[in-house]
Amino acid sequence: MEQIKLNEYIKSIKTHDVTIINGLKGSGKYQLMMQLINTLENTYKKKTLYLNCNETDCLKKFKNIDDILKYLDEINKNTDEEKYDFVFINEITKFNDFSSLFECFLNRYDFKLIMTGTQTESLMIANSYYFEDETYQINMDRSVKECYENVKKETNCKELSFQDYIDKFIVDNIYQAHENYEGKKTYPPELTELYSYDQLKKEIYDVLITHNIVTKEEINYSSISINVDDVVFGYKNELNIIIRVLCNEIKLEF
Repeated sequence: MEQIKLNEYIKSIKTHDVTIINGLKGSGKYQLMMQLINTLENTYKKKTLYLNCNETDCLKKFKNIDDILKYLDEINKNTDEEKYDFVFINEITKFNDFSSLFECFLNRYDFKLIMTGTQTESLMIANSYYFEDETYQINMDRSVKECYENVKKETNCKELSFQDYIDKFIVDNIYQAHENYEGKKTYPPELTELYSYDQLKKEIYDVLITHNIVTKEEINYSSISINVDDVVFGYKNELNIIIRVLCNEIKLEF
């Protein structure tokens, strides 16, 4: 990434309590995080802490978000010489209760927090529920197909089909995110209260095809025979936006 763009990101990161790096699996969120850490430490001489929730040691140390909050509380007590300026947490959505981090963070710590997560839709929902005005959003700019090819290279999984990628990282991402937040708000209802999994899957496929993100030939569209005539369509526009933001077809600024 160009240094000019990195400097723009860092300027905004410095003025927000929380930064969220959004993007599908394979969009380069981890690589961007490493570039930000390197630039902050070497160019701006800032002290950073990196936690990777993908690593076994991290998952052993932290069983839930409360454990992470206790740890952050402890390091926030450090002397001035030992204080961190920025804390980076990769794959925060590994923890089902990660949204409580949003509820507790504001005005609690002296450092800035930067997060990524594979369940990007979950991060977006949590952010919009708790403090969207105080956060800075970085949206990765790779297409769905680029992300898919990167995942195949990263995991050496040559047999991963494009449809498998779509189902796991778009359909399941959206469904699980809204299923986890069902009941958090009394109104409006969550998408999973309006759609079954198969209904939602068909609607997502329709949006992906309509906006030329995928073609019918690239996914087994005919396998979805669910009847959606009785589904409440009042939130179709919301679903359309969610999918296109997740796939980097449009930008959504908070």
